Amino acid sequence: MYLTVEDVPMIKSDTSLKNLYEKFIQFEEENHLFSKKIADVFFWERIRFTVFISILQNKIDASDGEKKVKKEKNFNLSNYLL
Repeated sequence: MYLTVEDVPMIKSDTSLKNLYEKFIQFEEENHLFSKKIADVFFWERIRFTVFISILQNKIDASDGEKKVKKEKNFNLSNYLL
């Protein structure tokens, strides 16, 4: 299933999506995720898109049925990671 702007109220606002993406990038930088390895393999570049899409889908699911999206004051990306 492909999401479109018309299908998802949360991403109708470019600022909401941009804000989520900027927080994601900030989390990556603060935690040096591109330099982390598992079994001598840099893992982040392999999973980052899936992680971001999962977070986006969770935000969409959380806002489903609501007329407006609530802005999170204390977004914590580590809640979405193992």
